[in-house]
Amino acid sequence: MNEDNETRIAHLKRKLHKLENEVKRLRQSSHRDRRRRNARLERVLKGTRDVAWEWDLRTDQLWWSVQLFQLLGYPQRAFTPTRERFAELLHAKDRHLIERLTRDIKRGEHQVVEFRLRDVDGDFVWVESRSMAFFDAEGLPVCLSGSMRDITQRKQDEQRNAALAEQLRNIQKLEALGQLAGGIAHDFNNILQAVLGNARFAQMALAEQGVHEGDAVECLEDITEGAQRAAALTQKLLAFGRRQPLDPEPLDLNEVISGMLSMVRRTIGTHITVRFERAPMRSVQADRAQLERALLNLIVNSRDAMQEGGELTIELSDTWLKREDCVGHDGLAPGPYARIRVSDTGHGMDGETLAHAFDPFFTTKPLGQGTGLGLATVYGIIQQHDGLITVHSDLGEGTRF
Repeated sequence: MNEDNETRIAHLKRKLHKLENEVKRLRQSSHRDRRRRNARLERVLKGTRDVAWEWDLRTDQLWWSVQLFQLLGYPQRAFTPTRERFAELLHAKDRHLIERLTRDIKRGEHQVVEFRLRDVDGDFVWVESRSMAFFDAEGLPVCLSGSMRDITQRKQDEQRNAALAEQLRNIQKLEALGQLAGGIAHDFNNILQAVLGNARFAQMALAEQGVHEGDAVECLEDITEGAQRAAALTQKLLAFGRRQPLDPEPLDLNEVISGMLSMVRRTIGTHITVRFERAPMRSVQADRAQLERALLNLIVNSRDAMQEGGELTIELSDTWLKREDCVGHDGLAPGPYARIRVSDTGHGMDGETLAHAFDPFFTTKPLGQGTGLGLATVYGIIQQHDGLITVHSDLGEGTRF
């Protein structure tokens, strides 16, 4: 080998050595940068409760951060992230969202979906997922990356607000119906009093003339009887419209209900068990006759729902109404109240029936077997006492007022 070749080879070796050192330096720098990025990502993930996730569409591999285990209450890395495992965590009604995500990937848009995941206790946590697809040089989707955030509290607030809004609409509807029914009943009651008064004068005139039987007497008796039935009906409408005069007095609810029990047992029959749960109670200001009337209406309703027998329970307790409980209820203020629960083990009500439970003239009974004013009357009496009445019921699960 001549000297020139040796010189060139030595020069090339020096250049190769320099290149190897440069590659080594760059590799070390890349490792440091990667460690810094990973450390930065780890700090970001530790500083947030959001879940980071990524779905590799080429290998169908799924990855999520440890925050998902924390969110659902599982031990860290309790199971391997797979699409099948994620589907098992999803609420059954939300599993179609996987198909939706897969179908919409090609759009390349930000996707926002809400779904429920089962936690370690078997309850469901609402999460909001935001994600975006990434594509290769040929425009094919290669992965889907995103984050998930716990929105359970927000969903609960939305549901509570929706329930309050629905409750307020029902209250306003019943208030409007009450004003209408009360106004009509008041005017109609005045007309009935005139009918009854004139019928009595006619009966007295016939009696003075010595007429005690015959068609005229029978017609006047029918008129009087019909007008009295109509007057009783208007009293129910007046109660619903909160136009009944009240005679409030201090009442011991334990004593009031105890005094009704013998009549209640006679009313509902021996095929229904009556249970009364007393409680130490402060006295309340109420019209005894109207309160007994409201309770009896509820009890009769329970009896009709338990034709084959069952159990009627009347419970007393003190309670405290919060500000949100009083929304939409005129005269209702936060504070201590007496609570009466009347519950039965009858056939219950479906959602449609429940929505109209207090509507006047609404009844599920056959034609001629109910006026549909029983619960409307109860509603009006409780409202007039500055109280609140609610109802909970499910088909086959009984009813509680």
